[in-house]
Amino acid sequence: MKKTKIKFLFLAMLIGSMTILTASCEKDDIVTNSSGLKPNQFKYDSSGLKPNQFEYVGLEHNKGLDYVYNGLKKELNTIDVDKLNRDELFEIVNKYSNEFYAKSEITKNYLSESIELSEKHLNSISLYYKYHSPQENGEDSYIDSCITNGRFTDIQKSLLFELINRVNSANELSEIQLIIKEINDKAIRLITDSSELAIIFIATNVMEYSCSYWAEHFDEWNNLFNNNKAAPSDKWWSWQTVGKADAVGAASGATTGAMLGVVAGGIGALPGAVLGGTVGGIGSSVGDAASQLWDHWFKN
Repeated sequence: MKKTKIKFLFLAMLIGSMTILTASCEKDDIVTNSSGLKPNQFKYDSSGLKPNQFEYVGLEHNKGLDYVYNGLKKELNTIDVDKLNRDELFEIVNKYSNEFYAKSEITKNYLSESIELSEKHLNSISLYYKYHSPQENGEDSYIDSCITNGRFTDIQKSLLFELINRVNSANELSEIQLIIKEINDKAIRLITDSSELAIIFIATNVMEYSCSYWAEHFDEWNNLFNNNKAAPSDKWWSWQTVGKADAVGAASGATTGAMLGVVAGGIGALPGAVLGGTVGGIGSSVGDAASQLWDHWFKN
């Protein structure tokens, strides 16, 4: 009974907190870490967090993308893709995201919370891009808004802005990995609070894994939508933009999870950040990618 009450309170505050975050943005089998332990078994040393302690969040993020892709592929094989509208696309994405959260070791014990958080990210991205085309309004407009209006410290905002701005000039994954290392090193020097530091590490791990995923798998996703209309064009697709959206989505989710994970004896700030970061990253990734693909192939 006590656990049920805690989870209900966690969920209630999660919904409220993510509603605020969403509104501000709208203004303009288990993968384990290198220790082999599952997330809920991992013992975080708050005096010496390291970026690779959160690598499994990036790995789980990519597993989620694969799961949604396979679900989309199955669904789109049964319908006329040319008649697909944006809302129908996001309903499919949402369906398979939620199925993945029910299976993931990170999220399955907090399934209702994970679903609520993911849907907030997906709805926010869908609504924003419904009225703000990436080509017409700048690909970073949504991302910038989420950092500016997000519940981050000034140092976190500075680091996140530096991260996404420097990634704009990167053409290779190796360049992004170097930028991430420098951001992580700077975060270690500037941030003393363990949960605040973890949020940056979660964001950078998700960004690295996301950029790697989309650089390798974009053609597969594109082929679900293009009906052999044309070859993929680098002029409209940006895997860096999806990686940046993922990083900021992961950071936003991790911030909410860390904040609410300590409420009423909940799961704790760091496990809460991992939960929120995983869901926020996946929700932002499939949302941004789906928006770019739909906007290119179907928007008149």
